[in-house]
Amino acid sequence: RRKRAEEPPSYLRWVPFEGTVPPDAVSSWNGYAGRLEFVCSTAARGCNTGAHVPARGPFCFYPYGNWEWRTGDFKVLVNVGGFEALGWVDDSFGNVPKNAVEGCPSVDVFVGRNRYGLGKVSKRQRAAFMMVDGEEVWYKWYQVLVVKKGPANVTVEDVSYNVSGAVERGEDVTLTTTTV
Repeated sequence: RRKRAEEPPSYLRWVPFEGTVPPDAVSSWNGYAGRLEFVCSTAARGCNTGAHVPARGPFCFYPYGNWEWRTGDFKVLVNVGGFEALGWVDDSFGNVPKNAVEGCPSVDVFVGRNRYGLGKVSKRQRAAFMMVDGEEVWYKWYQVLVVKKGPANVTVEDVSYNVSGAVERGEDVTLTTTTV
């Protein structure tokens, strides 16, 4: 008998960017810039997370060394089948909540955001870094992308059945009575 795994497998995958945004790519609305941003990660300049914005070209934009940088060699975060329940959790000073999504496990860089859009949270530097008008800006208060675990409150609505494909079937039944 196979031993049960500690944690169920994750449906999150970092997928190499191949010219178009893959299905089920994880995104966040950037209210400051008025656009949808897709979570990306790159090994450029160590390891960084940032935003892919299709209208800005085939690049991952990320904060580093006081500036906004871009690279064409990056990965996009995909929630295969939409099976993971994802959310944004408030945090601060380089801390990250349980089940935070890592962009760079070897260097403790996590997917973060604030009102200016997507960026990175660095435990080592105890801050989040975002891109604002072409520059890297650090923040002590931010949100971290997390995978929600445990029971969920799910409602299923507007269910329809294809009854045209149903097959009618009948069986002969004999009823009997018994006296006790």
